[in-house]
Amino acid sequence: MDWNFLQQAVFPSLTSWKDFRILNVSFGSVSTIFTLLKQNFPGSDIKTVRIDNIDTFFDQEPATENNNDKNKWDYILVLEPGLTHYDLKDLLGKLPALLKPTGIIAAHVYGLTGYYGLNMVSTIIKKISTGIPFSPENPDMTELIEITRSVVSHLPANHPASRQKAIMEKLANGDPQTIEELLHLSPGNIYTVPQIIDMIADSGGRLVNWVNPTLYDPTRYIENRSIAGKLKSIPQPLCWEIAELINALPADHYFFVGLRTPGTLL
Repeated sequence: MDWNFLQQAVFPSLTSWKDFRILNVSFGSVSTIFTLLKQNFPGSDIKTVRIDNIDTFFDQEPATENNNDKNKWDYILVLEPGLTHYDLKDLLGKLPALLKPTGIIAAHVYGLTGYYGLNMVSTIIKKISTGIPFSPENPDMTELIEITRSVVSHLPANHPASRQKAIMEKLANGDPQTIEELLHLSPGNIYTVPQIIDMIADSGGRLVNWVNPTLYDPTRYIENRSIAGKLKSIPQPLCWEIAELINALPADHYFFVGLRTPGTLL
């Protein structure tokens, strides 16, 4: 992720880069997003918390102990790819309490249409490699790399995983980090639009918008005026779902979550 994407996706309307409180939830020891934020938000309070330390952070965060908005956050970023392997529903259930009234959570999850093929590859590799020891304490991936490269090389050209060309090329080359991320993939961390909406509703937050809302507009893909007119009378969540099913995109979902106010449904 580079600054151009981060700025255009999350902060497109900002004209000032000072006096914000921004919390970045990190997956690894080195956070590219944290570095970008520190470089581009001079005079703002930027903090990163690792996902494996998040429960301790919630216990210690002053904003969870009182309603002083001064202690709360303007932005909370949950964008690093590795975070998709954790229970995002549980995380989203806790984060809204840390937001200022106008605060925003920017989040990313894998989409079903983009990752169901990769999940098939992940399942194949996990079944073949059953019994092969791999853990942070025993990080030798020699056998897993060999298995992964062999599986990928024997997949038919029209396999659903081929849609993720860049990831498949890394797997074919035996990239250890990509293989490790693939093995964390499961149906539980791949989301459809309705699942995202339900997850946010259960968290007590509301879906403010998609980072790229035009992708979720079904009239963009339908030229028939009569059908397009009917779509305008359909509730918005159903339109988002229809757009996802028609275009089989996006591969990844990026969206904003805010605090739910009285009377809001999403």
